[in-house]
Amino acid sequence: MFDKKCCPNRAAHHALAGAMLLTCLLAGCHHSAKAPPTPAAAAAPAASATLHKYIVRGIVDRMPTATHPHIHIKNEPIHNIRDFTGKVTGMGSMDMPYALAPGVTLNHIHKGTKVQFTFAVDWSKNYTAITAIKALPKNIRLVFGPAQATTPKK
Repeated sequence: MFDKKCCPNRAAHHALAGAMLLTCLLAGCHHSAKAPPTPAAAAAPAASATLHKYIVRGIVDRMPTATHPHIHIKNEPIHNIRDFTGKVTGMGSMDMPYALAPGVTLNHIHKGTKVQFTFAVDWSKNYTAITAIKALPKNIRLVFGPAQATTPKK
């Protein structure tokens, strides 16, 4: 269900949700501590004007399994996320499935772990994946809610 309060830009929400769904559908059905090789998370695209990386914090809601190889994380808002047109739209907190890029391991991470991760997005290559993840101290306070779209400082 769409919530204007948490995600005021419906088009950006649907585009990101569609990309994440495609990533889920393209993923294989096998499990390991590393990401399964999938077309969507096969290899991070080379640095380009269309590749954007975001440092995000959240809490793990569901670990990958043999039948669902994505990690689910309830993330804090991503205020400076760009949509497929390059416009900064922001994305409110939500629980999302994330693909893991090759080589990313989930050591010391389990359901309920607070994490910080790098989320890479390249709309031109239909690429979305976590490229790095680490556990945060248990006493870190996470703040969930709507995004405030902001233009990143250069």
